[in-house]
Amino acid sequence: MLVELIRRVASDSAPIAIAFSGGRDSLALARLAVAAGLQPHLLHVHHRGAASDANAEWVTGSARAMKVDLTILDSGPLAVGRGFEAGARQARYRVLAAACPGFIWVAHTREDFIETVWLRLLAGSSPLFWNAMPARRPGVFRPLLGVARSELTSWSEGAYEDPMNRDQAVDRVWLRQSGLLAALDPSGAVADAAARCGQRLAALGLDAPGVALDRLPAALRYEVVRARLRRLLPAVRPRRRFVAEIAAAAARPNEKSRKFSTSGAVVTLRQGELVLTS
Repeated sequence: MLVELIRRVASDSAPIAIAFSGGRDSLALARLAVAAGLQPHLLHVHHRGAASDANAEWVTGSARAMKVDLTILDSGPLAVGRGFEAGARQARYRVLAAACPGFIWVAHTREDFIETVWLRLLAGSSPLFWNAMPARRPGVFRPLLGVARSELTSWSEGAYEDPMNRDQAVDRVWLRQSGLLAALDPSGAVADAAARCGQRLAALGLDAPGVALDRLPAALRYEVVRARLRRLLPAVRPRRRFVAEIAAAAARPNEKSRKFSTSGAVVTLRQGELVLTS
């Protein structure tokens, strides 16, 4: 059944490139692609962490066993101002996109989707970003997003065990091991509802340039400011007080430009618009 799913979603003409960490999900996706006769090209990102060399050695042997091509990519320096997890994710997608101009297949599952929505909810993320992890977005395809991780068990035996998957300092690991989702959202229905809410709000286009901030209701203005700051400063996580200061200033139309600085960047509020000036 899963092999047929992979055959069905694959394009006959496009080569398959898979983001390959060597973990259970990416190993299962690679094996499924091989079983479907697709001969994928595996792309592994070396993050320069303590276990990165051992991970690279493992994925090299695994690719050899599957008789598929493997390219190991250097993540480069991680973004300043974010944790290792967020910085590594940002670097990973950057180098993967540079290595493959087409779609990268990523092995996220149903559980990954639910966890991502809940991580955003628990972090107080703007509802504009509740619509997490779409099956397709520019450069990324997630063919297993509707598949439960338990369905991949027979395809993931012998996977690489990343030490970070046991580190509760990592938010996602803590959430998995806390039992919170099993108690609050065992079916993922809450995550689905939040994602739909995020879709509807995003469809209004309020975070796009051209919608004057001073014309928005106060509560919505705050969320739109947060969303626009995230687009302008993807490597920075502004403090609530900083966002509130801009939102309050935006409520008062003013012909003069006002500048706000955070983490070495300067954002200018000019006639209801936010622009990055340095």
